[in-house]
Amino acid sequence: MTPSVSVVVPVRNGAPFAARCAACLKVQTLRDAEFLIVDDASTDGTPERLLREIAGDGRFKVIRQAAQAGPLSARMRGVSEASAPVVMFMDFDDEIVPNACSVVAETMAREKVDVFCYAGDAVGEDGCDTKAIVTCQAYLSRQSPIQGKCEDPEKCSELFLVDSGLTAASWDKAVRTDVLRRVYSTIGNGDGLLCAQDFLQTTILFLMAESVLIDQSKRLYVYHYGAGMMGRRRGDVTWDQFMRRMTAIKTYRALCRILDGMAGPGNQLREMARAKFLRSIRNSALPEVWKLPPDLVNAGLEVISREWGDDARAFAERVKPKRGPGVLATLKRKIAGFIRRGTVKGESE
Repeated sequence: MTPSVSVVVPVRNGAPFAARCAACLKVQTLRDAEFLIVDDASTDGTPERLLREIAGDGRFKVIRQAAQAGPLSARMRGVSEASAPVVMFMDFDDEIVPNACSVVAETMAREKVDVFCYAGDAVGEDGCDTKAIVTCQAYLSRQSPIQGKCEDPEKCSELFLVDSGLTAASWDKAVRTDVLRRVYSTIGNGDGLLCAQDFLQTTILFLMAESVLIDQSKRLYVYHYGAGMMGRRRGDVTWDQFMRRMTAIKTYRALCRILDGMAGPGNQLREMARAKFLRSIRNSALPEVWKLPPDLVNAGLEVISREWGDDARAFAERVKPKRGPGVLATLKRKIAGFIRRGTVKGESE
């Protein structure tokens, strides 16, 4: 029997979450779903732990990447092997509600759209800042001013690029498999894109989609705040984790190359996509420098100014920092200081 929904779950070194991941998928009420777990060359025994958890359930398939290539590459691999006409995504350290696959299958069959956008809720891992969890829930609870179906391709693009009620995440959207494969064909090789790759995928998806359904009354996802990078406090982020976050600029530059090669979007949509992507990563990736141990913060700022080059300069010059104690304001002043000293390519006037 051909599955009606494929759930693609990328993972690297997620052994502590194997039982929870398997449990939430095993209780899905849709019996003709398939679960594709793509292991990105884990070194902590994740595949072996997962295989023990899913023993006897034929809906699961564990796919192993020979070498680490990043979550986008893992998603691409999963979608290439998906049997269902519809794909939804889940992060290995999160969950979906028991009827998520059933709701997606019924909705996509009834509405016949390229993309179905739903919503989720946040729960905190042990030790997380309660205020931060509330903030995360508020973010997930934002409502798009447009609910319902859009069948105008240009307006579909604007739903994401203009509207602030849709996230850039891959995990709160179900997509027709053939549409996703066209998106990935446009993106090309996703190897090495380790950070902000969700934003890249979602941007290209909305530029290519011809029909979108937004129904954020359907709360199908459970986001575990604090299980991954989100929710880390100052001093909790290691140098390796910080450097991974800094590769967001590599993903931004990949987006710019892809947009330059796309025939469909007009110049206005291209510029909107670039601006939204850069705004997002400078507001999410850059502040990670403050989560480094205090003795590494200055080294982190040097990395930003060196690796981000002219984009770091644009960050400091275009977004004028306000005076005050805020993290972003302080960060902008610090980067501007590096620029004035000529640390980055091109000194400011």
